[in-house]
Amino acid sequence: MNPLEALRLYRQKKLPGAFERKKVAHLTLRDVSNPIRPFFSNINPDDKLYVTVFRLLLHFLALRYIVSWKKHSAIIVAVIAGSVFLYSLTYSMLKGLEYSTLSRTLSLAVPHVKLEVSQKNYPKAVEIIKAEKEVEAYSPRIVCDALLVKDNLSKGVRLVGIYSELENRVADITRYIIKGSWNLSGDNCIVGAQLAKELDLQVGDNITVFLPSGASWSLRVKGIFETKIFELDSHLVYVGLEKLKERTSSSIKYSIALKLKNPNSAEELAEKLRKKDLVQFLGRNLQEIFLSYLK
Repeated sequence: MNPLEALRLYRQKKLPGAFERKKVAHLTLRDVSNPIRPFFSNINPDDKLYVTVFRLLLHFLALRYIVSWKKHSAIIVAVIAGSVFLYSLTYSMLKGLEYSTLSRTLSLAVPHVKLEVSQKNYPKAVEIIKAEKEVEAYSPRIVCDALLVKDNLSKGVRLVGIYSELENRVADITRYIIKGSWNLSGDNCIVGAQLAKELDLQVGDNITVFLPSGASWSLRVKGIFETKIFELDSHLVYVGLEKLKERTSSSIKYSIALKLKNPNSAEELAEKLRKKDLVQFLGRNLQEIFLSYLK
């Protein structure tokens, strides 16, 4: 009797006699080709033949579907390809936006890592920073609030005392200069474009700033920068660090900005420095850092 016919009759319970399907632990090629296949006594996923047959079955069903439903298959492939393309495009745009934001904001206003140390501990901090391989550049800063006055106009600003060469390695500030030059020698200063607009400042103008101690300081505008970030362009005034240090108390702290080779390692490096009792502030949330910086 034809085995297939026998199987059909068996299923219809018309075949005389009792057929008992044997139980096996592993399939053999003979079992696979037998219409009345045996039961598994237990399914063993390590059975190579079982796995191979199962994969061949999946491939067969997939191929059969693709061939018999060509239109549907083409639509599915097109939808998947389009989805992958849109995902890749969106991901690339977001990464580009992230890089642009980080390169402009992190380091210019908010460094990858910021340390606050006293003037006494500054030399020790520099030694530790130079020993860290992750640090690409560093720049000490002295920051204080002041009142800027020009003729009958005035505004509260934030003075940032820096060493020009070191600061440019961290923030590349010279690329934002739109008027004048980057020159902080003597009593020169660099102001933001929005601040210059509000107080009608031009390169070469003389201004006066009043420090928290009550002392006044006459400055000359040597350049104007524009970052397209309103908070920076409307509040920051760069001056020479040594000149600002002469006019502030000896208890003022250095704020050392660090630029890292890999910004993603900022948290790890900060934790390492924190154990040395050097790190006073590390921000991970850009909005919180911005607000903290501009208070």
